[in-house]
Amino acid sequence: MARNTSGLNRGGPGRPKGVPNKVTAAAKAACGELVDDPVYRVRLARDLRLRKVAPAIEAMLWYYAKGKPKEIIEHQGDVTLAALPDGELRVRMAELLEKL
Repeated sequence: MARNTSGLNRGGPGRPKGVPNKVTAAAKAACGELVDDPVYRVRLARDLRLRKVAPAIEAMLWYYAKGKPKEIIEHQGDVTLAALPDGELRVRMAELLEKL
């Protein structure tokens, strides 16, 4: 049975595609002003030396202000699942399922 969509509007609730999130933009601007403030940097350096700032809070402020650094994961090897013999594939799958 087909769903009745005659009364539905296009798009639905929420922010349309391509429109930036205003709250995120405001938070980013506020954090940017904070970490660029020379007084903040002096106090931060002092507090970091005294271990008064929670690392998670400090990292979050910097991520909002300047963005999270790109994580690079290096992978070596060229083994594909199609190249594995059936028995070895079954063993590897069983090992992965045991970890879950």
